[in-house]
Amino acid sequence: MAPGFIPVERHADVPDDNRNAYLATVPVGRMGTPSDIAHVVSFLASDGAGFVTGQRIVVDGGRSLG
Repeated sequence: MAPGFIPVERHADVPDDNRNAYLATVPVGRMGTPSDIAHVVSFLASDGAGFVTGQRIVVDGGRSLG
């Protein structure tokens, strides 16, 4: 999995200017959350993903599309 920038405690020192510049490049218009990542992990760990192999799933709000 390839998550985008998720503002969690370890990123508390990232300056607001950097956060805002990153956010300006995210098409969905918001930062990701730990829940966004957890939903993908939950799917990949489920029987529903039993036929998914060798994939890189990008969870970045569309940022890597542009």
